[in-house]
Amino acid sequence: MLLASLAKAHGQATAGIILPGTGVDGLQGAHELKAVEGLVLAQDLNDAEHAGMPAVIIEARLTDIIAPAADLGLELTTPVL
Repeated sequence: MLLASLAKAHGQATAGIILPGTGVDGLQGAHELKAVEGLVLAQDLNDAEHAGMPAVIIEARLTDIIAPAADLGLELTTPVL
């Protein structure tokens, strides 16, 4: 619900970061973000203790950026040319 609400409110200015967890909680939100051309980042599977949720997002080809958790914040501040 959080990512979907952000996507609806802020459109393509929205970024969502998918961190470790189990299940598919972020899948619908990631779909909503992509529908408004938002940015979807996911933690690298090799860096995640519980990679279930990032794996679902990556497998669904919804990610724009995949990186270790320590680098995800930097990815948000890197200008896109």
